[in-house]
Amino acid sequence: MGEQRDVKVFISWSGDLAREVAVALRDWLPLLFDHVEPWVSDTDIAAGQRGLVQIEAELRETQFGIVVVTAENQHAPWLNFEAGALSKTVPGAEFEQRVVPLLVDLARPTDLTGPLAQFQAKVADKSGTLALLRSLAAVAGVGEGVITARFAAYWDALETTIAAAKEVAAKNGKPRQPSRDQADVLAEILLHVRRLRSQVGDLPLQDTPREKVLAVAREAATWHNVRIMNYSVLADGGLRFSVVATGLESMPPDVDGFANALRLGLENDNVEVIMNGRRAPLSEGGS
Repeated sequence: MGEQRDVKVFISWSGDLAREVAVALRDWLPLLFDHVEPWVSDTDIAAGQRGLVQIEAELRETQFGIVVVTAENQHAPWLNFEAGALSKTVPGAEFEQRVVPLLVDLARPTDLTGPLAQFQAKVADKSGTLALLRSLAAVAGVGEGVITARFAAYWDALETTIAAAKEVAAKNGKPRQPSRDQADVLAEILLHVRRLRSQVGDLPLQDTPREKVLAVAREAATWHNVRIMNYSVLADGGLRFSVVATGLESMPPDVDGFANALRLGLENDNVEVIMNGRRAPLSEGGS
């Protein structure tokens, strides 16, 4: 076994049930790892209150991410933002193994839909949690035999906490929903994703490489539930995007939000979006 490494673990959550599980993981992981430092915000991202500056600071030091997912929060914009930001900031190309959705009240990974479905999710049962720990152990330089033995000693404590949290959540009903306007939240999210990834820099829009334009556009399309069919460069150097809905009934398309997010992400107002013959407003007030 190689030398163990210090690893910072970012634990993302939204809603009461996910918060209880996230806090339990924060307190439980140090029992199994000597050099792992879990970080959990004490503010619910479902309320849109978690500081983005704080998130960015934590992400810069993160080597592994756990996204605590419930049936109610899997489409929460801020939860998906943190998962996306984690996938861009954790080191190495194997981000699918280093960002792990942990499914609390979903029976199987195939029940997960939306942006989080790109990751290799694990169910928060005995076998799924052990698989998550083995992925973390590989990053931390801990032998599989060591982590398996410690898991056997401490699993019952976590299982009891998760079961209790589920019971309380079932009695209390659904967790509270986001209070901020979704389009506003997602536009702010994309701006910070752009800052984290440094995709475009200060290039004029017409000089921005195609792959960078598409990277920003695909990111925005994910959050606003549209699919990009094509884009073209206009005579004045602007961009025109043609999009369609993703087809998910539970996630209606937001063409205006997509257009505004593009303008933020590309730092240029000269962007036009068309869906079903309808053109998104050129500015906040329309035109």
